[in-house]
Parts: sequence; structure tokens; C-alpha cells
Amino acid sequence: MNGKSIISAVFALLLVLPGCRREVLSNPSPDAPTLEIAIQFPYVPATKAGELAATALENKIHSLAIWVFRSEDHTPVGEPLILTDESRFPPSGGIGRYQFNVDWNFVNVHPDVDVFVLANAASIGCTLDAASNYDAVSTASFGYVSDEDDCFGTHAYTTTVDPGKGLPMSGMKTHVKVYGSAPRMKVDPVTLVRAVSRLRMVLCRTATDDIAQEDEVSVSGITFYKDQIPLREFVFTEGTTGIVPGDYTDDFSFPGPAEIKRNPVPEDLIYVNQDPDAYQQMLDQACAAGKLTDLGYVYLRESDKRIFGRVDYTINGKVRSREFAMSAPGDFARNHTWTLFAYFMSGRNLQISLVAAPWSKGDYHVDFSGQAVNVTKKFRMDERTCEIPKNEDGSIKYSADGYIDVKLIPGTTAKGTLTITTPVGGTLMITPLGAASLFSVTQQATIAPENHGGEITIEITNNPETDIDFSELPESETTLTLSFSVSVLGREVNVNSEAIDNDYKYRFHL
Repeated sequence: MNGKSIISAVFALLLVLPGCRREVLSNPSPDAPTLEIAIQFPYVPATKAGELAATALENKIHSLAIWVFRSEDHTPVGEPLILTDESRFPPSGGIGRYQFNVDWNFVNVHPDVDVFVLANAASIGCTLDAASNYDAVSTASFGYVSDEDDCFGTHAYTTTVDPGKGLPMSGMKTHVKVYGSAPRMKVDPVTLVRAVSRLRMVLCRTATDDIAQEDEVSVSGITFYKDQIPLREFVFTEGTTGIVPGDYTDDFSFPGPAEIKRNPVPEDLIYVNQDPDAYQQMLDQACAAGKLTDLGYVYLRESDKRIFGRVDYTINGKVRSREFAMSAPGDFARNHTWTLFAYFMSGRNLQISLVAAPWSKGDYHVDFSGQAVNVTKKFRMDERTCEIPKNEDGSIKYSADGYIDVKLIPGTTAKGTLTITTPVGGTLMITPLGAASLFSVTQQATIAPENHGGEITIEITNNPETDIDFSELPESETTLTLSFSVSVLGREVNVNSEAIDNDYKYRFHL
């Protein structure tokens, strides 16, 4: 074989040797590049001012689908995730992480991406799957098909949440910047919100002790006018609403109650700018006390219109009606709730109070930064503040069980640092394990990347207030290790794997 043939043969061999190609992404090695999405799941009953608490069924996640496409040419990024196994979802308020395998071209180019997230697809009969392309996903819609098939519409009212399907929740964001470097890259948050809205209707009348003067009052129905609820809406939207252009529904009505409860002071139930969640609780209490008639919840498609309607009622045999209207278009956008309170005051007058407010933030963050735990530098001790055991060659000396046995220096505060940038506003919890009473340890710190890039200093000293004579205790009872967790949205998540480097596991000695 001549020299040229030998070179050709060697080159051909190199092409098939492991490590010479970067393309096996179905079972990636730890260094294979990925795009990771962390989703903050619902937490009940967390509320904020201006929002309403959702029920557990309204927050329940039964399925989750995530699609990522390149913004420029709409080609898929990795395999879409279609998850129905609830064991893959964290408990209430937890964080779930989902990875998309990407190739090295993606790493080098860092293209903008479009992200689509859908929870509870079965609740709207959505058939998108892993094979769905960009056009199918971005234009997916739900709503009226026929009078018998009118998803969250006006022909067959949805008055309860299907316990097996939940409510539809979606989120999308286009032209999202990719940042970070291999093997893990990130994008900005996407928000997951309910794709429908909620209506509640309640009624009462003034109580009186004078039976002879009591009027006969009844409500025959509540009607909403035509051309207000669209026949269909898009599953995904970046706008306030996502209405499919086309027709709207005809008039639709709800029957009145068989009885209107009596209340000595109906005006006390008028909304007067209190916290919306507190207002709903007040209505619930009035219903439980038999002082308010509740027609329940109805879940409807959103609207981009200003909603008008009327209440039809009868007083002493005379049929009457009173119209009502929302304040502005968009008050009944997706993820909003609207309360109609109709009440009869003395003098036979029907009054109507309308309240429109955002639903509780079922805005569950699909996040690479805001909610995911991101430790950029793991915990390391400052060797200038403590004694680190060393071998003769200057390398760190490890114990038989793999720890670095740190000795505290009398009169000196031992200091260690780690850098954690998210979840912003969360709390890093440091739990001392072992002889905790003999030590004084920094036990919590706020996660604030704007302060020193998120660096947190942890101090360890002996506890000067302890009255234990540890000089006579065995060494195993005078040592301390640290455990790390993050508290966010009322839940605590163990982050030892993120915060502790296996090559730098410290055990502290007095």
C-alpha cells in the first residue's frame, strides 16, 4: 500500500471513530447541548392584590405540550414534548424542567426561537401532537363547530371544570433571544394563562318584616346580546385577546332562580374597590348564610367586545327589564373573571353591580431565568478564612468518605460563597446538619442577581452562647455539614445537587 492509500485509509477510519462526530442527540452525553425549559406550576391558594383565587380544579394540570421553532424559518428545535404522565409534573407550586436536544449548528448560530406551551389540550379537543408543524400550532383554534359541539360556548354551557381535563392554559412568545452557552442554553420567560374566562351571577332582595307590604319579585332570566362572544378563538396569542376573525354568537340567556334570597342590607355586597379575592369570599359567605342566591360559574370563550345584556324580572305581575354593560372592550379577555350582582332595593328598584378583574394568576411561568434554580458558581470556602487540609504536594486532602474536613480558626469567621441568580426574589435556605448547636451559621439569604451578580456569602463560626463542653465529646458529635434549598411561592425545593460540587463537600470542625 502506498503512502497516499495509507493516508486515505486512516482518514476514513477517523470518520467512524467515536468522538469524531457530533450528531447522536437522541441519547445525549452530559456534555450534549440542550435548551432547557423550567415551568412554574400552579400554587394554591397564592393570591395577590387585584387577582382572584382559583379553585384546585381550575389550576390542575393534566397534560403539557411544548413546541419550539426557529423564528426565521419555522423549523422545529428538538422534538416537541407531549406529556400526559402526571408524575412528570411537580406538586402544587413546584418547578418542572424539560430539555430540548439541539445540534451544534444551533449552538453556534444562537437563532431566535418561537415557543408555544399548552396545558390540558383535551379540554378544548386539541389534537396537536409531536408531528404538528409551525403553521398547525400557531393557527390552532377552538370553539364552535356545531350546536352540539361548542367548546366553552353558548349552546352547551360549561358550568363546572371537568376533573379529568381541566381548563385550557396556553402561552406563546415569538422571536425569543437564546442566551447562554453549551451545554445548556436559555431564553426569556413565557407566561402560561387560562385561555377562557369566567362569569358569575348572584342576586338578592331587601328583607322586610312587613308581610302585608312585601312585593312579589322574580327574575325570569339574564340575557347577553348577540355579536359579543366569538365563534372561535386561537389557542395561542401574544396579544390581550386571540379572536379568530369571523362571526360571533347570537343572544344567549340564563334562566332566573326559583327563589331570590333576602338580605337586610344588599348594598353591603356591592364591590367598592376591596381586594377582589376578599370580595369573592364575601359573596361566598353571604351565599352560605342564605342571604344571596348564586347562579354559579360559567366558563366562556374570551371576547374583544364590550359586553351588553339585560335582566328580565317581574314585580307584582308587571314584567320589566334592566340593561347592563361592561366598562370597556377587553374586560372579558382570556384569564379574566366577571361578577354580575343584581339586587332589589326598597322601592321596587333593580340595581346591578358589575365587577371585572383578572383571574388569579394562573400565569405559570415557563422560564429559563425567573423561576428555575440557576446556580452559576457552586459553594466554595475562602481558604483565607479557615484551615483546609492539604497533602504534601499542596493538593486538597480528602477524608475516607470524600469530605474536606474544614477546621475553624479561633477568632476568625469562616466564609464561603456561591452565586445563584434565580428564582429572583426567592430565598436561599442554608440548613446546618449535625452539631448545629455548637455553630453559628448564616441560614438564609434573598436571591438578588442585581447584588454582586447574585453572589451570597455564608458565614460559619462557633456558637459563643453554647454551654456545652465539646472538648470531651467525640469528634463525630462536633462536626457540621450544610444542606441547601430554595424557598419560592410557598414551597421549598432541595438544591444540593445544584449548589454543592462533589469535589468540594465540606465538613466543619471546631
